[in-house]
Parts: sequence; structure tokens; C-alpha cells
Amino acid sequence: MLSLRSITTKTSRLTSSTLFRPQQHQRVQSAFFSTTDTESGTVKSYSIKKAYGFIVSDLDNTDIFVHRTGIQGAPGNDNMNPILKKGERMKFKRAPREEGRNGFHAVEVVYEDGSEVPLYRPKFVETSTIRTIKSRLGDTVYDILSKGGDEEVMAQKIADAYTRARDKIESVQNKPKQEVNTEI
Repeated sequence: MLSLRSITTKTSRLTSSTLFRPQQHQRVQSAFFSTTDTESGTVKSYSIKKAYGFIVSDLDNTDIFVHRTGIQGAPGNDNMNPILKKGERMKFKRAPREEGRNGFHAVEVVYEDGSEVPLYRPKFVETSTIRTIKSRLGDTVYDILSKGGDEEVMAQKIADAYTRARDKIESVQNKPKQEVNTEI
């Protein structure tokens, strides 16, 4: 039979570092969340350029990392990435992240109705590309004006930059599925 003194002695050896080791904590999380269970969530954010984002799980309201490779039907290369939009409803499975990373990542990501995320969204890509071209035009005009010089030469450089930007925008609007160079 254990006495109160032996219980106190045994429990006093347990410290917070022995109770909450990251490896043990991750194993507990992994046991609780199975990769065989499908759950739903809402896209919190997604960067097309970086090809990753976060989905807020309906199950426990946590942010789940999602990389383009976790989206069902995504190609093996980076040429055409699926695009998730903020607020979209998704279904996914939760899997532990690789060694050295905390938390989980989403795999087998599809829309809530089970359909796959498209690899291309013409209107979305077109709008983003046009915004980039206009922004770069503004940078170009600023660079021209900040260097100073003859006003006629500066006006001609600005007009040339504007013409190049307008031509790029027209090519984006006329050929939305073709990758367009946004450099001015």
C-alpha cells in the first residue's frame, strides 16, 4: 500500500518539463486528430505567390496550414497552382506536419461539396495581374520623375511606359489563360 509520503515523493519528481515535452504533446494531438476523418473549414488566407495559406477548422477553430500540394488535383510542378479564396468553404483531412514543425497541415483539400479546386480562375488571375501592371507603372513613373532632367524627355518616357502598360493589360484581357509577363 502506498502512503501519502511515497505519493508526494513520486509526484514531486514530475516537473513541467517531464509532463509537457513537445514530442509527447504532438503525439497526443496526433492521436486525437486522425487523418482518416474529414472535417470542414473556411479559408482564412491564401497567398498565390507563396502557394500556401490557412484554413480555420470548424472542429476546434484552429488555423490549419494548407500548401498547394495538399490541394486535391494540384500538379506536381509550380506552373499552375490551385487558388483558394478567403471565405471559401473547404473539406480536408488533418495530418501532422513534418519533423520539427508544430501543428497540422491540410491534405486532400476540396470544396465542401466535394468538387476539386480549379487550377485556373481567369477573372481572379486577370484582376491580380492588371493590378500588378498598374502598380509597376506607378513605380516606373515615380522613378522617371525622381531622376529629374529635361521635361520633354521625361514626358516621352512616361508616355512610353504608359503605352507598354496599356499593351500588357490588353494582352491579359484578350488571353487570360496564357501566362503574361507583368514587367513594364
